[in-house]
Amino acid sequence: MKKLKLKIAMAAVVAAVAGYVTYQNQAKEVMSELVLANVEALANMEYGDGFASVVVTELPPSGRCKGGVWYECENYSSVCLGSGSLNCVQGTIRNCTPTSSRCA
Repeated sequence: MKKLKLKIAMAAVVAAVAGYVTYQNQAKEVMSELVLANVEALANMEYGDGFASVVVTELPPSGRCKGGVWYECENYSSVCLGSGSLNCVQGTIRNCTPTSSRCA
């Protein structure tokens, strides 16, 4: 009877730890460096000879083959607003990273 109670208690502890770890992993929100830079730029809105800000929107990821290597790409759309002194590159920004996969 003691062994059965011990097994039940151990199973409950393992289930509780697994649930907690799963909850913690789901609770984390990962933001890319470009999105964080956008947040920082908006937080530090520049004033001077005018007002300027940048709106960056994260687009769906994509991939491409170049030189027989597969690249995973993060895509962003950048819109420049105002006429201040904030440096801004408007358009679509693609950040591609090579993977170990080969392609033709």
